[in-house]
Amino acid sequence: MLWLVLLASVPAWSSRTIEVVGTGVTRDRAVEDAKRTAVEQVVGVYLTSQSQVKNFVLHDDTIISETAGFIKSYQVISCTRANGLETCRLAAEVEGDENKIATLLRRLLGKKTFSVQVKEYVDGQPLKDQSLSQSLETKLIGQGYYTVRDSFEPFYRISGSAEAKKARSKYQPSIKVVYLSNLRIALFDRSGVELKLYTTSEVGRCIGSGNTLDEAGMDLFRCLAPDVGRQFVRRISDKI
Repeated sequence: MLWLVLLASVPAWSSRTIEVVGTGVTRDRAVEDAKRTAVEQVVGVYLTSQSQVKNFVLHDDTIISETAGFIKSYQVISCTRANGLETCRLAAEVEGDENKIATLLRRLLGKKTFSVQVKEYVDGQPLKDQSLSQSLETKLIGQGYYTVRDSFEPFYRISGSAEAKKARSKYQPSIKVVYLSNLRIALFDRSGVELKLYTTSEVGRCIGSGNTLDEAGMDLFRCLAPDVGRQFVRRISDKI
């Protein structure tokens, strides 16, 4: 079980000290649990969701052996025992050099990193919620990939645009309906080589509906995401 005691925004720094708490059946396990929590704060700068951060820290067997790359030093402040569990509080000095953090993460994550930047429009206006981008990220995470911020220099990059236009509903005039007017999304590798281009011509007739144009656009783009994601994952698998 993990508790995140101190969470701060992360500018460029050489190092900083944070307090974290961990639990375990023994003191050593409680200390390791707290160290994982400290690593969460460091890697969370680059991964796009907290669930990915926890998955990475909890399930990657190399993390504990690699904590020296994220944690420069630590000191046990206190440990207490209750209900058969040890709870330890640590003061951990964590790495603040973003280049060093990114280099270590690239080595640990290898070819499993993505960034997704798809601009979405309805009738020429940008959508408030980028539902296609979010759905693509969810699809990729479900396939075991990590979606990262573009500043991380991911191994793969998905970028492009999706546009929808307003249509008329014959049967329910109060419902907003949109159709896909233009789609151009490409998959690139780290060197900038285009591996796959997905365009409007590859999509069947798609419509979305909702109480507002934004809702209709989100409905449309969410429907597109599974097939776009499958195409890109398949292309990467072929390349690997």
